[in-house]
Amino acid sequence: MAVSCPAVAWPRSLAERGPVEDPTILLVGEARIGDATVSVVAIRIRPELRRTPDYRADVPRDAYAGGALETVLDELEGLTEEIGILTGAADRSIVRLPTGAYLVWILPATQSDLRMPMP
Repeated sequence: MAVSCPAVAWPRSLAERGPVEDPTILLVGEARIGDATVSVVAIRIRPELRRTPDYRADVPRDAYAGGALETVLDELEGLTEEIGILTGAADRSIVRLPTGAYLVWILPATQSDLRMPMP
Protein backbone atom coordinates (compact mmCIF):
# COMPACT_ATOMS: atom_id res chain seq x y z
CA MET A 1 0.00 0.00 0.00
CA ALA A 2 1.27 3.47 -0.84
CA VAL A 3 0.82 6.47 1.41
CA SER A 4 0.26 9.79 -0.35
CA CYS A 5 2.82 12.47 0.40
CA PRO A 6 1.95 16.11 1.06
CA ALA A 7 3.33 18.72 -1.30
CA VAL A 8 7.00 19.60 -0.87
CA ALA A 9 8.15 23.21 -1.33
CA TRP A 10 11.93 23.42 -1.71
CA PRO A 11 13.87 26.62 -1.07
CA ARG A 12 14.93 28.50 -4.21
CA SER A 13 18.41 28.94 -2.75
CA LEU A 14 20.47 27.89 0.24
CA ALA A 15 22.24 30.37 2.53
CA GLU A 16 25.98 30.16 3.11
CA ARG A 17 26.69 29.34 6.76
CA GLY A 18 30.30 28.18 6.78
CA PRO A 19 33.16 30.22 8.23
CA VAL A 20 33.98 33.58 6.65
CA GLU A 21 37.01 32.03 4.92
CA ASP A 22 34.88 29.29 3.28
CA PRO A 23 31.18 30.12 3.59
CA THR A 24 29.96 27.57 1.01
CA ILE A 25 31.13 24.48 2.91
CA LEU A 26 27.86 24.60 4.89
CA LEU A 27 24.55 25.63 3.27
CA VAL A 28 21.15 25.84 4.96
CA GLY A 29 17.59 26.64 4.03
CA GLU A 30 13.99 25.95 4.95
CA ALA A 31 11.59 23.70 3.07
CA ARG A 32 7.97 22.80 3.70
CA ILE A 33 6.45 19.36 3.61
CA GLY A 34 2.73 19.91 3.85
CA ASP A 35 2.26 22.11 6.91
CA ALA A 36 5.64 21.25 8.46
CA THR A 37 8.74 23.41 8.15
CA VAL A 38 12.00 21.47 7.92
CA SER A 39 15.64 22.47 7.66
CA VAL A 40 17.69 21.65 4.59
CA VAL A 41 21.36 21.21 5.50
CA ALA A 42 24.07 20.66 2.88
CA ILE A 43 27.73 19.94 3.62
CA ARG A 44 30.30 20.19 0.82
CA ILE A 45 32.22 16.93 0.58
CA ARG A 46 35.01 15.20 -1.26
CA PRO A 47 32.97 12.53 -3.10
CA GLU A 48 35.89 10.13 -3.44
CA LEU A 49 36.27 9.95 0.36
CA ARG A 50 33.57 8.98 2.82
CA ARG A 51 32.88 11.24 5.79
CA THR A 52 35.30 13.90 4.60
CA PRO A 53 34.32 17.56 4.26
CA ASP A 54 35.77 19.38 1.27
CA TYR A 55 38.05 21.71 3.19
CA ARG A 56 39.76 24.34 1.07
CA ALA A 57 43.54 24.00 1.12
CA ASP A 58 44.02 27.78 1.46
CA VAL A 59 41.90 28.02 4.63
CA PRO A 60 43.46 27.25 8.03
CA ARG A 61 41.88 24.13 9.54
CA ASP A 62 41.03 25.96 12.78
CA ALA A 63 38.67 28.21 10.77
CA TYR A 64 36.35 25.19 10.52
CA ALA A 65 35.29 25.24 14.20
CA GLY A 66 37.80 22.72 15.49
CA GLY A 67 36.48 19.64 13.71
CA ALA A 68 32.78 20.18 14.46
CA LEU A 69 31.93 19.79 10.79
CA GLU A 70 33.75 16.45 10.59
CA THR A 71 31.88 15.20 13.67
CA VAL A 72 28.49 16.25 12.28
CA LEU A 73 29.26 14.77 8.85
CA ASP A 74 30.39 11.50 10.44
CA GLU A 75 27.18 11.28 12.50
CA LEU A 76 24.90 12.14 9.57
CA GLU A 77 26.64 9.73 7.18
CA GLY A 78 26.41 7.01 9.84
CA LEU A 79 22.66 7.60 10.16
CA THR A 80 22.33 7.65 6.36
CA GLU A 81 24.07 4.26 6.16
CA GLU A 82 21.79 2.79 8.86
CA ILE A 83 18.68 4.08 7.09
CA GLY A 84 20.07 2.63 3.86
CA ILE A 85 20.28 -0.78 5.51
CA LEU A 86 16.64 -0.50 6.59
CA THR A 87 15.36 0.74 3.23
CA GLY A 88 17.69 -1.06 0.84
CA ALA A 89 19.25 2.12 -0.49
CA ALA A 90 22.46 1.34 -2.33
CA ASP A 91 24.49 4.49 -1.89
CA ARG A 92 24.40 8.09 -0.76
CA SER A 93 23.01 10.72 -3.10
CA ILE A 94 25.46 13.45 -3.99
CA VAL A 95 24.01 16.76 -5.13
CA ARG A 96 26.26 18.80 -7.40
CA LEU A 97 25.90 22.55 -7.02
CA PRO A 98 27.99 25.32 -8.63
CA THR A 99 30.11 25.47 -5.44
CA GLY A 100 30.89 21.74 -5.27
CA ALA A 101 29.53 18.30 -4.37
CA TYR A 102 27.21 18.16 -1.35
CA LEU A 103 25.43 15.70 0.83
CA VAL A 104 22.01 17.08 1.75
CA TRP A 105 19.80 16.20 4.73
CA ILE A 106 16.30 17.18 5.71
CA LEU A 107 16.19 17.73 9.47
CA PRO A 108 13.68 19.06 11.99
CA ALA A 109 13.29 22.83 11.70
CA THR A 110 15.87 24.94 13.48
CA GLN A 111 16.36 28.65 13.67
CA SER A 112 17.02 29.94 10.18
CA ASP A 113 20.28 31.65 11.16
CA LEU A 114 22.16 28.38 11.76
CA ARG A 115 25.91 29.03 11.56
CA MET A 116 29.08 27.11 12.25
CA PRO A 117 30.38 27.93 15.73
CA MET A 118 33.45 30.12 15.54
CA PRO A 119 36.63 28.89 17.26
